[in-house]
Amino acid sequence: MKIIDLAPGEVAPEDADKILLVELPAGVCGVSGMVRTPDARSEPIVMVTPNFLPSLEEARAVGIAWAERRGATRLFVETPGA
Repeated sequence: MKIIDLAPGEVAPEDADKILLVELPAGVCGVSGMVRTPDARSEPIVMVTPNFLPSLEEARAVGIAWAERRGATRLFVETPGA
């Protein structure tokens, strides 16, 4: 899978497979994602982590693994803006 790390605050194309990393003031992180299926007529698969993670690196790893299991071949990674 090709992973495209976007600059902080940069947004992936609307129709792209992507994950969004979030860092909360409490020092915990989360990840949400969207992967489109090969059938363009079906709805995308969406994910939001049910639990917080201790770092952006761990959130990134969880998101990438999730997208890969759902067949993403090109994944954009959005990170919080400065």
